[in-house]
Amino acid sequence: MKYFLSCLLPFFAVIALYGQSSAVYIHPNKGQWDSRILYNVEIAGGNFYLDREGYTISLRNFKHFHDAKDEHHTEHEKSYAFKIKYVNGNLNSTYETANQSSFYRNYFLGNDKSRWQSKIYSVREVVRKDVYAGIDVQTL
Repeated sequence: MKYFLSCLLPFFAVIALYGQSSAVYIHPNKGQWDSRILYNVEIAGGNFYLDREGYTISLRNFKHFHDAKDEHHTEHEKSYAFKIKYVNGNLNSTYETANQSSFYRNYFLGNDKSRWQSKIYSVREVVRKDVYAGIDVQTL
């Protein structure tokens, strides 16, 4: 029997906290970002990154950005990251995607043209196969 774990609980908790209301798309890394990132989901207030070890939720605390009276906080106090690792998980598991978008994105980041990528289609679902024996992880 195949079991599915889901990245939905922490993901939807973040969406609820930051009020994401539009459709959520998962953007694949085709070389435009750091090689550790496999997929990125933009959420209001941050990002949700899938990587070989698990996933990371990165959030910015907007209260500090908009509070002109608050001059004592440093940049480190304005951003937060939560790393979830699949302990003893299969780091070489494969990924399957579904529900490709009708649109694509172009990434022209920085001056290094080798990192520029175009016509990258997003998806609505990523399934990581056999993170553990008989267990897949689904992100949607």
